[in-house]
Amino acid sequence: MSVHAKRLGVLLVRDMYGDVAGDIVQDIFWHGRRTAIQISKSTKYDLKFVLKTLLILIQVGLVQWYANYYIVPYHHALRLLRFGSMMRYAEAYGPGAEKVVRLLLTYGSLEKARIPAELEPLVTKMSADYFIVSLNRVRYTPCSHIYDELERAALQSIPLKSSISEAKRQQEASASAIAAFRDVMSRHGKAPGTGSIPLVLNHDRYLIRRRSEVLTELVSLRLGEVSASVFKALLCVLEPHLIRCRSDLPDFTKVVLPTLTDGGKSVATVQEILANMSEPDKAKLKQSIYEESPSTYKGRELLLYRVSQHLEWLKRDKLKFVESLNGNLWAVDFNDLCDHVREHIYDERVQEKYGNLALRLLRVIRAKKMVDEKMLGKIALVPSSEIRSLLTDMKLASCIELQEVPRGNERNPSSTFFLWYHNPVHAYNYLLDDVYKAMENQYATLIAERKKRSVLIAKMTREDIKANPELLQPGERKELKEYKEIEQSVLVQLGRLEKLAMIFRDF
Repeated sequence: MSVHAKRLGVLLVRDMYGDVAGDIVQDIFWHGRRTAIQISKSTKYDLKFVLKTLLILIQVGLVQWYANYYIVPYHHALRLLRFGSMMRYAEAYGPGAEKVVRLLLTYGSLEKARIPAELEPLVTKMSADYFIVSLNRVRYTPCSHIYDELERAALQSIPLKSSISEAKRQQEASASAIAAFRDVMSRHGKAPGTGSIPLVLNHDRYLIRRRSEVLTELVSLRLGEVSASVFKALLCVLEPHLIRCRSDLPDFTKVVLPTLTDGGKSVATVQEILANMSEPDKAKLKQSIYEESPSTYKGRELLLYRVSQHLEWLKRDKLKFVESLNGNLWAVDFNDLCDHVREHIYDERVQEKYGNLALRLLRVIRAKKMVDEKMLGKIALVPSSEIRSLLTDMKLASCIELQEVPRGNERNPSSTFFLWYHNPVHAYNYLLDDVYKAMENQYATLIAERKKRSVLIAKMTREDIKANPELLQPGERKELKEYKEIEQSVLVQLGRLEKLAMIFRDF
């Protein structure tokens, strides 16, 4: 985990939940999993006070608990940056949906019976779209610990017999644990029922929406608004079949739970795509003429033909937005598509920082897998002496790596091949670390500005000032205006950086 991601998480928790919660989260971050007694000794807080705070942090989804140990997944702490955008997305469900989301974000979970009666239709609508789901054990217990517990229980249930070897018992216990784990995970993300079942927000559904938005924006930039509207309609058909963007479960679950990731081929027909397009989009689609359509096509047949045209262009694009299955069926391989998108965005960052030559060298290295400096210069049509310093700069930024391959047992530099290669995982993690560092600095700046004007901000909470801001002194109004400008600038930058982090971390 990035150190800057930990520091950013601590800043967010401390700013929203207070110094005590921030100190507890910081202690867990720096030491790994901790018991309540260990946290109490490290932070010098009373044990009862620590337990009460941990209970609140578990309720809001920041802390996970298992067998007396407390864990803070760093991405749970970074979710606090999404609160504003999640309320903005909730506005699509109608007036009052923002209030429902605010309640769930504030309290972590709420029983359906405790939600105001006037908001129940909105809750039902949001539940049907899986934006709100039932509270599940997966929310507050690490998945690997759930599986270990199920496997241990299954192993104890198999009696010790001389006719059954230990390897056979372990194999049977693993098979039983896998079946039980599938049952637990299949209930995660389901729509809530009735009664006193607690409700929580489904962050996976939010990430799916954000991913669709990012991909649609990219299509609009590359192929135009009409193709983007067709692609958006395709995603609307596929979204109900998706559970999460990227599985953050342990490695064993990639085999156990193949249906819970985007690896499955959800498909859509041209007719379904057209049915999910709005009337303004259909009008634009009808007016768009890129290739002459057959004169026999009229009305709905013409629209279906145009949709097929745009799907073909999406398929032929370098990023391969869609793929065709059996002619009339269309699918999106989100894993490959997001890999292409990350590669495309990373190339843009390299070009901005190091120039066109660096981008050309990176693409050559990526295409050839491994290449030495001499061959790289020949392929890129640039003398080796001119690219040596640039390769060194890119190496320092983890854009590329260097592999030494000796010809013999002797480590003699003159008889050693030095091969350049690109490691996308290492490169993306280095970029993410820079993003977290920038977000940490931006948020620390915002907190410092708030502390500097704490008296003025406290004054703005008074009812008379809210009703009539003119009661403020001219100097105070000027200072408040400056603070609002700084706050808006910082929040915009945080939004852009958080979007970039989601692309490389969550999509």
